Amino acid sequence: MTDNERGQMLPEGTLLKDGEYRVVGYMASGGFGNTYEVEHEGRLHKHMAVKEFFIRGVNTRQGTHVTVSVEDNRADFNRMQRKFFAEAERLAQLDHPHIVEVSDFFEENDTAYYVMKLISGQPLNKVMAEHGAMGTDRVCDILRQVLSALKYVHAQHLYHLDLKPANIMQNAEGHCWLIDFGASKQMSDDDGHTLTTTALPYTPRYAPLEQVGQNMEDIGPWTDFYALGATLYHLLTAQTPPKPDKVNEDGEAAFAFPDGMDATMRRLIIWMMQPRRSQRPQSVEEIEQWLEVNPVGKPAAKKEEPKATPAVKQEEPKAAPAADKDVPTVASTASKDVPTVKSKDAEPTRASSATRLQSKKHRSKAPWVWAGVWAVAAVALVLFIISRNDIKNGVKEPVEVPSAFTLCPDDNHPHAIDLGLPSGTKWACCNIGAATPEGYGDYFRWGETTPMKEGDTEATYRYEGRDIGDDISGTRCDAATANWGTDWQMPTEQQFQELMDNCSYTWTTLDGVEGAKVTGRNGRSIFLSASGYRDRDDGSLNLVGAGYYWSASFDMNNEGCYMFTFTPEEWIRGSGSWAYGFPVRAVAEE
Repeated sequence: MTDNERGQMLPEGTLLKDGEYRVVGYMASGGFGNTYEVEHEGRLHKHMAVKEFFIRGVNTRQGTHVTVSVEDNRADFNRMQRKFFAEAERLAQLDHPHIVEVSDFFEENDTAYYVMKLISGQPLNKVMAEHGAMGTDRVCDILRQVLSALKYVHAQHLYHLDLKPANIMQNAEGHCWLIDFGASKQMSDDDGHTLTTTALPYTPRYAPLEQVGQNMEDIGPWTDFYALGATLYHLLTAQTPPKPDKVNEDGEAAFAFPDGMDATMRRLIIWMMQPRRSQRPQSVEEIEQWLEVNPVGKPAAKKEEPKATPAVKQEEPKAAPAADKDVPTVASTASKDVPTVKSKDAEPTRASSATRLQSKKHRSKAPWVWAGVWAVAAVALVLFIISRNDIKNGVKEPVEVPSAFTLCPDDNHPHAIDLGLPSGTKWACCNIGAATPEGYGDYFRWGETTPMKEGDTEATYRYEGRDIGDDISGTRCDAATANWGTDWQMPTEQQFQELMDNCSYTWTTLDGVEGAKVTGRNGRSIFLSASGYRDRDDGSLNLVGAGYYWSASFDMNNEGCYMFTFTPEEWIRGSGSWAYGFPVRAVAEE
């Protein structure tokens, strides 16, 4: 933690709620909150934990009061604060030995707080980091406790939706608690539909396809079971779970089970991580019944070459696995559909210093309208390629398609798109690491040229405390130059500003991915995917449905780095901590 960040925390000795709680010390921070250890003055000086709503990059502190650094972010802050309070209210209503207890929540210092039981223990991801893979007996004990918590949670029509080793705490006696319900969704009592349409945050590799695709109507107990299966896999193998699309494509071959692994646990993981939700367990009771007749402790046979299995038809009814039969192997469906990211109420941006520009929000056309548009586009593309194949400055000019996106002339990315900007700067057609204009690509910490990955922490940031300059464009610290060559650079803050000053902004979709269509005055456009960011604490992917892109410029006023960020409502230029992982969209100067 930097000195600047430390100054944003409540100091030791701060009194909360009219002196009822006294801050003993700082514990941890996440993207939307700080956690402190406090002493409760009215309960025999019992020590507890208090979580404070505080959005990094959006909030600053004056004394003990929390302020919104840019007034344009106030509406987002207020909306997210209401969600924070809703989380506290949900947790306060839960009473279960394996769910962290919330005993109080209140508003103060222009923000919100809730009080939790102080747990003496570690999250399982830290236990794994210290000791490696866990034995079968220990994992079975964890499974039993988590299933007990999920049975209770699901009975309350609530789904956790972010189950992973980092969200399971364990003390020295082996007792486990399910924590962090920030991603949870309350379901209605009547029809099971979610009561919200906001985007679902998720952790990559632990979230199934319906969650990655933001398909609210498909969320259910089976969504938590997929994450539980991925968690079991991680605990038993010390390996990161495979991506859900990899499981969907390759079936059981996507996994790397070690020889001799317990056969029951292996079959259970495969069952829980079936790509199609109808093929997973549908309730905790179903899992418990299956485990009763399938004892743990039998080693699996030595792994053979995977055999092909037929695809399962979508939503085909599934019977519970028989006691004397193996759970079916994962069937590869080879689905080519790109999950749609729905985020009309995207999470707030993290800009700490932003200039709001005029933006336009357009409703997406109906599917049949887009079908017609793309049909015309396809014809125009063929005619254009036949009649013209201009090459300027060694870069193929983009194909212009009326009423559609500027299409690349081939799949040999990247291409430089001329948007008619005064400086002559051209913008790349896709992100660094992406193979298509809508692809998320890689995520980089500012100044690093190798992609950030899940599990990276702020402590692993390469340039902590080092001066690498105020403008890294074209230097050895430029991710674009390092990955694509000297013809490409990360855009400066001025180039982002030029883009905003001279282009129009429309929120739309491209091949099922939501993002921003940025169109120059010459009619040409680029697409920026709303690909979220990687958190500096653990490298997890957050806020997919909002866009974050690094510039090459350092913000001296805010001790951060200039960034470009956008939601369905606006695009803004702000600044953020260099230890976050953002995509990079390169530029090629005239």
